Order: sequence, then C-alpha cells, then structure tokens
Amino acid sequence: EKGRGVAQSHKEAVRWYRLAADQGGAVAQSNLGFMYREGRGVAQSDKEAVRWYRLAADQGYAGAQRDLAVMYAQGMGVAQNIQVALEWARKYAAQGASKGLELIRTIQNINMRLSSPAPRPPSTGRDSSTSRPADTCAQCGASSRPGGAPLKPCPRCKAVHYCGKACQKAHWEAVGGHKALCVPL
Repeated sequence: EKGRGVAQSHKEAVRWYRLAADQGGAVAQSNLGFMYREGRGVAQSDKEAVRWYRLAADQGYAGAQRDLAVMYAQGMGVAQNIQVALEWARKYAAQGASKGLELIRTIQNINMRLSSPAPRPPSTGRDSSTSRPADTCAQCGASSRPGGAPLKPCPRCKAVHYCGKACQKAHWEAVGGHKALCVPL
C-alpha cells in the first residue's frame, strides 16, 4: 500500500489484504474496508467498506469500531442510525481509545441536530456527556486562545473547539483525528 521495499500499488495491497481478511485477520479486514471507502485499488463502495469494517469490529478491533461508528453516524453504506453509531463508538471508547469520548460527543451532536430543527440554546459551557468543560481545545486541552480569547468551534460541525489554527490543523490531519469524525452542520 505504501510502497515500502516494493513498488507502491493499491491493487496489490488490496490483493494481500483480501488474502489475510479471508483468513479472519481483523486488521486486514479493517484495512480492506478503508480501501473500499476511499476507492483505492478497488471501485469505491461504502457498502463494501461497512461489510469489512463490521467483520473486524465484531472481533473487537478498535479502529474498525471507530470507522463503523462514523459510517452509521453519516449514513455511508448503511441507513443512518445514530443509536447504532453510538453503540460502536462506546465499544471503541471502552477500549481506552483516546479519541473515543470525542467520537461519542460528535455523534451526540449529530443526533441533536437531526432531532431538533430549532436552533440550539447557547452553550452552558459544560458537556452533558462528561462532567468536564465542553470548551477545551481538542488538540492541546487549552481553555482559551492566546490572550484569553474564547476558543473557536470547528467551522464545519461545531462539535469541538480549538485555541488556534495550528491546533485545528494538527487535530484534523492526525491519524484517527477529527477529519474522520467531522460531519458538517
């Protein structure tokens, strides 16, 4: 897949992932799901991605549980189902995943937007899913921007906050970062 020691080839990567996935390898199943979701080496298919993610998630593979939660939350390859998304997100978080609580909050925010067409009330400054302040930088944990200015929410989903562009960019681009979880308002 990455061309380390061999010529880079998504098609060849898919072939090897499939061989391992067919033998029950959860990591290979999850990787194959990613290849289908992104259309790398195969025709893009969210439905096929969900199938492979589910096989890996059912074996307890945390990354696949996260990806399956996102697919259900966004209705990609499956009918959108926030409750099923939350079930998978909770399984992911229960394994100690550092981004688990953020994923749960993001899905809960999607649920709020879907179930309430009226504008949301102003923030109370606390997140009801945890007892900690909701407005902390999702990347570094700061409670304000430089100079004491309030944090700015993600411009797409408004579910997480940042103290500056550097933290927002780092969190967005990180493996398993906010890019995989962000759903536009």
